[in-house]
Amino acid sequence: MNKLELKIEKELEFLGYMISSPGLASELFSKVPVELISKDFQTVFEEIKEQKNLDKISILHILRKSNFPKLSEVLSIGRQSTGEGFLERRIQEFYEITDSIKTENIFTDLLKMSREQLTGLSLLTESKELIEKELEKYNRFDKEITFSESIDSIIERMEKRNTKNDSIKTRNFPAFNSATTGLNEGNLIGIAGAFKNGKTTFALNVALDLASQNIPTAIFSLEMSMSEIQDKILAYKTGIKYEALRDPKQLSEIERANLNKALNKLKSKSERLFLFDRLFSLAEIEAKIKYLAKWENVKVIMIDYIGLIKSVSKFKNVENRERELSQISQSLKIIAKETNTAIFILAQLNRTGIKDATSGNLAERLELARDCDFLFTIKKLADENFGNYQKIKLNGKELATSLTENDFVVKLDSSRHTKGGNSFVVRLDESGRFNELMISYAEAPQRQQTAKRNEPYNYFENQYQ
Repeated sequence: MNKLELKIEKELEFLGYMISSPGLASELFSKVPVELISKDFQTVFEEIKEQKNLDKISILHILRKSNFPKLSEVLSIGRQSTGEGFLERRIQEFYEITDSIKTENIFTDLLKMSREQLTGLSLLTESKELIEKELEKYNRFDKEITFSESIDSIIERMEKRNTKNDSIKTRNFPAFNSATTGLNEGNLIGIAGAFKNGKTTFALNVALDLASQNIPTAIFSLEMSMSEIQDKILAYKTGIKYEALRDPKQLSEIERANLNKALNKLKSKSERLFLFDRLFSLAEIEAKIKYLAKWENVKVIMIDYIGLIKSVSKFKNVENRERELSQISQSLKIIAKETNTAIFILAQLNRTGIKDATSGNLAERLELARDCDFLFTIKKLADENFGNYQKIKLNGKELATSLTENDFVVKLDSSRHTKGGNSFVVRLDESGRFNELMISYAEAPQRQQTAKRNEPYNYFENQYQ
């Protein structure tokens, strides 16, 4: 007996059990869609499902009216005792057969595609996705629980939070932690900025901060080469200028000695930081994240940046790149939840974003703000036209600070979980390390008037309020 014959046998059993116990029909149809029934029997099952006052006579009438070919076999099954849980076991057997047939069809189609295509890796990732979808269906028999029934597990989770905070927090950016109240597994965090406004460097700082806490971290650098990203990490960790590492002839004898000492120290560390530098398709990124989460226990992912994720056949029917990038951001949010990772995704702001660094100026009108749990923007704070001292407003308060060309403002543009709008200032040193400025709120000192403006430049009031 082949699989199709076995499937038909289970469907005949369903009819027999409903004749014996018409009350079983509601349980059957709640778990088995009529669409899964063999085409020859679908009309009969559909008519039984739509019957309002279902009993043995009405089922027999439907079968006889349709000249059902295996009526005697159905009646024989109906005379058998089903017993408790019998129908549920038969439903599970039905799904096992149905899924086996579907899987066989999937492999047959993939085998045909493999003979016609040369893109082996893309085919493998598509195969993996199709198979995983089939595997996910086996949770259909899990018992659903109500909110009231889950109270005990909620209490246990709250008590665990009270004694041990498992959220992900940085060491060097307390204002970042305050804005998010800590990141959780499954979060998608966007960091957006205009060209040369610090988004990559700030995101790298956060990722390296978390990696230094023995949190397994992976960085997908789609823009920089492996040597460039390695040099930036070395500059961050050693305090040596990035430019000097790119051209070692610039290194002084002291810097060379410090570099060798730092390299030997880093070599002995057990920090789990994974680096990838080639252009990836979304399917490849998803497959790699799943692998890293499962086998390397990676908890933090940084992707620089979303606009460089390769176009893939998965979205070949989208009308334009804008829509495709929106679908990519949705997929990244889903993969963060599926793998219990926190994913940082970088995005470019358009030219208007140089002055107005908000999510409304995301390049290609990407709907990243909708998919992110937290979306930050970053922008250079100082304006060369108005000198170093500025009277500015930060988070609704006036403050006085001496600014430099290496100062940036980071703003929580939008958030699903906390209040958005708060900002903090970070200063970039020569090694590429950001340090959060501890700013005191006070009246700014008087400055000389400039030829272009006769009043202090209130940056945040004009741009961020």
